[in-house]
Amino acid sequence: MTPPGLPPERAQACAFQETMRDPAFLADAKKLNFDIVPLSCEEMGRLIADLYVLPPDIIQATRAAFRGERK
Repeated sequence: MTPPGLPPERAQACAFQETMRDPAFLADAKKLNFDIVPLSCEEMGRLIADLYVLPPDIIQATRAAFRGERK
């Protein structure tokens, strides 16, 4: 996620992907029993864009679920 107006060349500098390949990070994750299955920058961008077009009732239900509310 980036602020509006970020130059495209900066958006492509994906430090996150470098972290996902870092041997020390992966070793620590393994010790903690974390499964690391990263998305590419492009996949993450598409996922976020898709979230913005969800119907309002789905968004409200998701917010309620995160707050621990039940219908």
